[in-house]
Amino acid sequence: MTVTTLSTSGGHIAEVSGSGYSSRGEVQLRAYKGRHLDVGVICNNANIRDDMLYGQPTEGALLACAYKNNMEDLRDRYTRLNEIPYNSETKMMVVKCAPKYGESGSEQVFVKGAVEKEKQGEGEALPHGLKTNLK
Repeated sequence: MTVTTLSTSGGHIAEVSGSGYSSRGEVQLRAYKGRHLDVGVICNNANIRDDMLYGQPTEGALLACAYKNNMEDLRDRYTRLNEIPYNSETKMMVVKCAPKYGESGSEQVFVKGAVEKEKQGEGEALPHGLKTNLK
């Protein structure tokens, strides 16, 4: 599985080159370099070592895409405080983190999942009592 195109809710598009779980390739961002790929890395339990995936193919594809965008160390910047794993009922994964460096006490919630489910949660409580304002 390989990510070939990224699309955001704001209409921005990026093309991704390369194949498989290799970090070889590039992300060509047309108009926007936001945090959408950050979410795909932080809400992710896969690992890639020597172009070999350990984890789910979808998560591996997102991770390989991030590596192509020179984001190998992104997960190392956060301490994971809580996780609500992806499941077929909620169709989303939620991760609560705190930055390892910088402001203490500035916890962040990252949500990855089906767009229609994420939009339903805007300004509402997420599963297990986590609250966030998704934008």
